[in-house]
Amino acid sequence: RSATGERLSGRNLTDPDWQKSTRDDEMVKVILNGIFFGWSMPRFRDALTKDEAQRIVTEIIRTSKKGKTIEPDVAVPGKN
Repeated sequence: RSATGERLSGRNLTDPDWQKSTRDDEMVKVILNGIFFGWSMPRFRDALTKDEAQRIVTEIIRTSKKGKTIEPDVAVPGKN
């Protein structure tokens, strides 16, 4: 979580305790609707479908590890 995230009361999505206490549908709702009327976290309901937001939760957030940066799993040409 960055200094800006702390100032805006952002959550560390990789925190296992937070993940245990937060249901997938709650995370999807935040992704689609934002937090504090889209002020501290923008809403993505115009850019993502509910299914796409659910995939973000299950494939990225739920598999993330605390203290590790969430990065895309993209093959870099010339590197294996």
